[in-house]
Amino acid sequence: MLLIVGYATILYLTVANAAEFKLVNGDIIIGTLADANEDGLIVAKEAGGFSSRIPWAKLSQETLKVVAENPKYKQFAEPFIDVPLEVRAKALEKRKPKPVQIQMPPKLDLADSKASFFSTLKTPIGIAFLLIIYIANLYAAFEVAVYKRRPTAIVCGISALLPILGPSLFAAVPAAMHHESSETQMQTYEGGGHMPTGAETAVASTLSVAKPAQAESKSLQPKVYNRGEYTFNRRFFETQFPGFFRVVLVEPEKNMVIIIKTGRSSLIAKRISRISANEVHLVLHKSGKEMPVSFGDITQVEIAYESAVEK
Repeated sequence: MLLIVGYATILYLTVANAAEFKLVNGDIIIGTLADANEDGLIVAKEAGGFSSRIPWAKLSQETLKVVAENPKYKQFAEPFIDVPLEVRAKALEKRKPKPVQIQMPPKLDLADSKASFFSTLKTPIGIAFLLIIYIANLYAAFEVAVYKRRPTAIVCGISALLPILGPSLFAAVPAAMHHESSETQMQTYEGGGHMPTGAETAVASTLSVAKPAQAESKSLQPKVYNRGEYTFNRRFFETQFPGFFRVVLVEPEKNMVIIIKTGRSSLIAKRISRISANEVHLVLHKSGKEMPVSFGDITQVEIAYESAVEK
């Protein structure tokens, strides 16, 4: 009896909750919603049995709205419900992003294209350029003072007040000459053994050319010059041995030879063919070949008689 009452109750509820599920093709299925997922729904038919799973896209808009009223199945049916354009437009307006305001960055001021040369000297690079020129001006003044044998303090002082013009003026004037006696300078050189500098070299060269051959024969004697006592450079050879620079030797150099000793060898030369700032070129005694010798390699220079060397 109870079983019959239960079946009757289920049948009554099914009939009472029966609804029409309309499809887009016009078909109507009467029954209750048995199950639904994202693929569609299944209807428990009023006449008995279950329908196959009906896709959401095949349901009419009316049926979709009814199913969407059920919170359990709203998430499946709502995406397939057509929203009126007016409602959609209002929704878009609410979601419309705020306009982006583009702010232009500040522009840098361009340099004046009409700027003069003197205006560029006010810049840090221009000041550095002027400083370099000024230092070069003082260095040039120092070199001019040494070359022209002028007081260094005076030349540099005037050049500091008159940049560029000062060194140019001193470079144009003749070199200063010492007023000491030439004979006194030569005696100091020969007796003391120090190396002549500046005006002494010029006087010695002048005297060596001006003296006759007899005077040279009396002064030229065998002698040894050691490093430390003398500075071997171009001025040394030009002042000590001017007669050996001749192509054809005369008395007294004709019977003399120059013996130059280095750390590695000893060279016997008949004459000096040429000389530069760093080396002297010798014509060897027997072979006649030209041999360059650096001033830095020379340890001793000796003047000897040719007959003494050949023995």
